[in-house]
Amino acid sequence: MMDGEYSMRCRLEKAFWHNGRVFPGHDGHQQAGSMVADNNYITPKRARRSARDMLVFRSLSGGGNALAIFLLLRILSEEEYGVYSLFMSVLPIMAAALSMGLAGTAQRFLPELVRRREFTLVKRLVLTIMLLRVTSLLTVGAVASLWMDELLAAFSLSAWSMLVLPFAIIIFCDFQSRLLRPTLVAFLDMRVATSNQVVFALVKLAGYAIGWWQGWSLAVIVWVDVCAMVILLLLVALACWQRLKQLHGPSLRFEPSERQKLVRYALYYSFNDASGIPMGKATDQLFIGYFLEPVMVAAYAFASTLNKLLLRLTPVRYFIEILRTVFFAAGNSVGHDVVGERFLLLAKLVWILMIPVYFVIVALYDPLTAWLLAGKYQQYDWVVFTMLGVGLIAAIEMPVTLILQLRERSDLIFFGNFFALYNLLMDWWLIPIMGLWGALLATGSALCFRLCFWWWFVRKDAPVQRLVPFLGMTLIYWGACSALLSLLGHWIEADMWYALAGIAVGVLAGLLYLRLPLFSTAESQLAYESMGERLSTWSRRLGWFNARGVA
Repeated sequence: MMDGEYSMRCRLEKAFWHNGRVFPGHDGHQQAGSMVADNNYITPKRARRSARDMLVFRSLSGGGNALAIFLLLRILSEEEYGVYSLFMSVLPIMAAALSMGLAGTAQRFLPELVRRREFTLVKRLVLTIMLLRVTSLLTVGAVASLWMDELLAAFSLSAWSMLVLPFAIIIFCDFQSRLLRPTLVAFLDMRVATSNQVVFALVKLAGYAIGWWQGWSLAVIVWVDVCAMVILLLLVALACWQRLKQLHGPSLRFEPSERQKLVRYALYYSFNDASGIPMGKATDQLFIGYFLEPVMVAAYAFASTLNKLLLRLTPVRYFIEILRTVFFAAGNSVGHDVVGERFLLLAKLVWILMIPVYFVIVALYDPLTAWLLAGKYQQYDWVVFTMLGVGLIAAIEMPVTLILQLRERSDLIFFGNFFALYNLLMDWWLIPIMGLWGALLATGSALCFRLCFWWWFVRKDAPVQRLVPFLGMTLIYWGACSALLSLLGHWIEADMWYALAGIAVGVLAGLLYLRLPLFSTAESQLAYESMGERLSTWSRRLGWFNARGVA
């Protein structure tokens, strides 16, 4: 079996086979080997096509969203972007507070129901979670409307009351579309699930481009987001309806044991989602808006947006499903050495792009903001550099939490969320005293403390000391490149040409960087297995990820 086919087979067995256990239904004793044979919705061919579609459409939607964010930053003033960010902060907080574990439960159990061909139960589960979410949203909306004037005044948003209705529509559409998407994923309809995101990004991009040309204000621009969200919800709902309308049975209702399992998982996911609210950037922005002013929110939100875009560019984000499968394929009994090799590979894949981009941004921040954003946010460079620096450290959470899941230490993940309370208290204490520095210190320290807490219990599986050669080589190389990029400013005065020349030099330095001896033999082999045959062939030809002895 080829490397790519093996990776996809592992992906199927992990994603749709939870430790060999399924619901106790009519085929509850079906063996894993026959899983693909009797279900034409879950096949290696569909899985390979889904992985390819996911890569293509995620790249397109990511590029479209990045351009849309750029246009939004150009259109809105710093105060308007701060107001926009404050309203948008409500979205993730409400999503976590009102989650009721619905999205997590759908992601966990819909694939198993599809594997069992229990399509009537799929319909019942989807309809139930949609109705529960609509009920919760309407209830919270009705209660919030009673104190809306007081809430707006508390955050100095009374002059922006006209934005309440469009953002209420955005919240409703976003919540419902996120609940429907797991249905498409359960059928491996990644082309439909991800192509809708491309349409969403293109609608926003087109609307923002018109707004930039016409000079629209925030009161008009927000309706572009409304149109994009409504279109996204309609597309996802139509795709789900077409997928489910002609599928039936055999079971008409859940067994009592199945229903209890669903409720138990929903309660767990609900508490887990709610406990993570204080750790999010949205909570920081609400505190900043309450104690400071919208312009400060804009600076913090700008830095947070850059950090989020940087995280999305990492190779691990693109191939997380395949990499997770390779990580989990051998089960919990695998030794510390094998897990350590996987941890080192994932850590390097997280940092292999984030560190270079960080140094390029530090070197070219002034010409980039002067050229692309007409000088906006140039005075907040310290906020951006600090936020991205904290993001570099916190990015290693992903491989650490994978080890916790592999070792079945969900209790540690749960206790780690208590650091969110620390972040909440520190925000309340430090922001009035230190301003944006208080928010950065509170969130940065909370993330680092939580990471250290988790790592301590899996330190045998996560040998961070073996990352020292990689980090030393990377920091020295890109430190020198950053110094070279800074020197370009002495020879090139025009901001646009300085930024373009710096980006060109950074790309060339990045291509050479990938040929450095960054990976051990085991890490290189695991990386090639995760990529699949075609991508690994091209990487070998270019000399990327080659094993040259660095542990």
